[in-house]
Amino acid sequence: MNVGRRTNLDVAMNQATSNAATSNAVEIDVWADVVCPWCYLGKRRLELAIAESAHPAEVTVTYHAYELDPKAAHSTGETVLAWLAQRYRTSRSSLRQVLAALEEAGLVDRMIGRSGGIFISHAQVQRSLTDVVGVPAFLASQGYVAGTRVLSTKIGAPDAATQRALGITADDFVIEIRRVRLADGSPISLELAQFPADAFPGLLEQQLGGSLYEILESQYGLVTARAEERIEAVNATPEEAGLLGIKPTSALLLITRITYDQHDTPCEFSRDLFRGDRTRLTVTAQGRGVGVQPSVAAASVALQSQGRRVG
Repeated sequence: MNVGRRTNLDVAMNQATSNAATSNAVEIDVWADVVCPWCYLGKRRLELAIAESAHPAEVTVTYHAYELDPKAAHSTGETVLAWLAQRYRTSRSSLRQVLAALEEAGLVDRMIGRSGGIFISHAQVQRSLTDVVGVPAFLASQGYVAGTRVLSTKIGAPDAATQRALGITADDFVIEIRRVRLADGSPISLELAQFPADAFPGLLEQQLGGSLYEILESQYGLVTARAEERIEAVNATPEEAGLLGIKPTSALLLITRITYDQHDTPCEFSRDLFRGDRTRLTVTAQGRGVGVQPSVAAASVALQSQGRRVG
């Protein structure tokens, strides 16, 4: 895995330091071979380092193809297991044990058949519908390193849907924050959150890479009491797909949320797009048996008529 075409890391680091001195933005070029396991490990470590950095939104990574062995045959006629055994000079039985352990740990998927093979597995992120918590909190509870890329912020006029959700008028202003959320450096959701500007002066001056709920509580004394959420299955637009690292028209979960504070006043209106291949929703349902008290929290599923998503 090379940073730039030159293998001299000192030159690459000096160039990066020079660029950082004149601009806050950091551009990283990576040359990698898709069949190289060390390239994959380096990619994961780079993603984690960016996610844990002070300004992850200011880092841009561009990946380039690099063929480690240009003379390698396109097909050897061997099975993957036989090729790996020869490549790493080990027995097939030892490889089977290693692959079985990796599969059991959820790190790889093994597909049988002509189009099968060994594929890197990406675990699903679980999101509960019965808790009002920020993304960093539920990611941390599942062992992920949470990261954020702030795409844009602004103060502007609310549209009709935002006015209804927050109980404001067209003459009011809202704070809009658009972010990509990461799990172990990989994009999982695209957020668009809006807040009444009058209620949260100076919000855009805060560090917006973590939980906005924690900022609202620590800086403004607001506690999120409940939320109303509507969940829809939608297809990714080309822009959304590019930001989330997926193909256009891929399946997404659109969660539209109105959050209320401890005074039952709407304080947030958000539209979150979660990757369908990386997200699993959970809900705790209560029965109607004897002695069961009705719960305030509830979840329901409604079928939506076919139509084209707008916005």
